[in-house]
Parts: sequence; C-alpha cells; structure tokens
Amino acid sequence: FPSHELMRTTMLLRRCRYSFIPLLLLQTSAGMRASIHCSADAGSSQCSAAVNPVQLQALTSIAQMRASLASLPSTAALPAACLSEIREAASVMLGSLDTLARSDTVTLESLDATPPRQQASLLTERLAEEAKQLAKAQEQQDEQRARELFELMDKSGDGLIDFEEFLNASPAFFAPG
Repeated sequence: FPSHELMRTTMLLRRCRYSFIPLLLLQTSAGMRASIHCSADAGSSQCSAAVNPVQLQALTSIAQMRASLASLPSTAALPAACLSEIREAASVMLGSLDTLARSDTVTLESLDATPPRQQASLLTERLAEEAKQLAKAQEQQDEQRARELFELMDKSGDGLIDFEEFLNASPAFFAPG
C-alpha cells in the first residue's frame, strides 16, 4: 500500500481539523492494517495510525468502508475543499484495496476467516515462498551466464575449452555482472 497516501490523508485530516472520523481500515499485502482516526480537542487535531500486523479482529469489508466514506458530513460540517481532498485520497486507498482483494494470494477474505496464529503462519509461508522464487531466479540467471561464458570461450565449437581459448576469453570471464 502506498504509504505516501496514508501520510497525505493523515495530514489532510490534521489540517482540516475534522472533529472525529474513523476514516479507513487499510489492508496491505503484508497483512498489516492501520486504523486511522482523528479527534479534535480544544481546537487542536490529534491524528493517530494504529498498526498491528497479525493479531487483528475481523477485517472491515470494502463495502463497509465505502459506506463510511459515503456518510462523511456535508460541507456545512467541513470546508468544501477539505472534504473534496479527503474523498479523493480515500478513493485512491479504496482502489488499492480493491486491487489487493483481487490479486493477493493471501486475500482479505481468507484472513477474515483465519485465526491470528494461522494468519502469521500463512504470511510467513508466503514470504518463504517468495524468497525461494527469488533464489531460483538468481540460480537460473547464474546458469545462463555460465553457459554464455562457456560458449564465448569455446571458439572452436568442439565442446572443450583449451588453454589458449581460456586466455583469450579471460577478460570476459572476470567481467562483473
């Protein structure tokens, strides 16, 4: 999830001094969720983002978030410019949530129905699988480079590299990358 959007919305709420708004629950691909809410006390706004990666209550659905967004007060309660900017930033966030819900291997729905301990296990397994795929990709890249170097040194094409061929190709062999 784009953290700059989170920061931007928080700053908007701080600047607009909105009295109280449980604006959004944000689900990131790492399973972290932030509940953003701002409250005004004696004319000063205090905004906080509480983040708990695993031990979470059931996720608030995207539909519920849209309903909360639709219930934002009219311009009588909030300056029009502020309300417009908050709606725009929130829409960007909701778009990100929609994308995650469709594409994430650990989906919003699967986390909803999974106890916190199993959530941690699911996310750990997923990170391990991603690390394994990265290692495999690096291994394939190394093998490809080794084949290219062998072909480069085997000028005669006989499948063998003699000493003269190795000496001629050594600058390429030791080249970085």
